[in-house]
Amino acid sequence: MFSIKPNQFAEMAATIRKDYLLVIVSDFFALFEQCYQRPSRLDFEAAWRIADYLFDQLQGKLCPEGERIEYEFIHTVLCAAEKGATPEQLRKGVAVFCLALPSYEAGLVLFDSICALEPENKLKDGGLS
Repeated sequence: MFSIKPNQFAEMAATIRKDYLLVIVSDFFALFEQCYQRPSRLDFEAAWRIADYLFDQLQGKLCPEGERIEYEFIHTVLCAAEKGATPEQLRKGVAVFCLALPSYEAGLVLFDSICALEPENKLKDGGLS
């Protein structure tokens, strides 16, 4: 008889999570370079830590039915970090986004408004606008 032990489920879940985060972060870098014709200033380790943290924050939150929001939200946060949003802005934006769930669109609007940079604070070498 075929049987799976509890630790095997945990190992499979960890592998699935790691693979999913790898897809999200890799897609971010590929899409960013394709869209903006330059590499992101974020390094892979920083982007990975952000994605891993966000994935943990979104676990168990109410989401729009049938949707997985992690992919788009992680990309949104990575773009805000690329633009130069401060860690404090990012933390506040993530907290407010999570509070706004399951209203995903409202959460994105709130996140964007918290992480918006004043014109004089935008990066001078072509930050996203």
